[in-house]
Amino acid sequence: MDRSPTIHIALLKSGWLWRQTSILKRWKLNWCDLWIDGSLVFYKTDSRREFEHRVGLKTSCVSVKSGLECAGEEGVYGKMRVSLPQRTTPVRTWWWCSLETAPQ
Repeated sequence: MDRSPTIHIALLKSGWLWRQTSILKRWKLNWCDLWIDGSLVFYKTDSRREFEHRVGLKTSCVSVKSGLECAGEEGVYGKMRVSLPQRTTPVRTWWWCSLETAPQ
């Protein structure tokens, strides 16, 4: 009989998210899960079969900007960054943009 503890972590939000790549600064579309423990997990598709990246927001995030704090910055395909979250770590700055609907 297995007596190992079962860990239940709540999923807060899921959806499509554009993220800017670190080297070429291109925008890449990923399916993302935001978990209650502060993990933001990136997948290639909404099937969640191909894991790409995990970010620990609670442990590695220095600051987060959104809304009018991002005004004037260029976002996905030249659109203005009006409500794009920015995450800053000691190493780099991450930009994300969410989608309301699934990509075509």
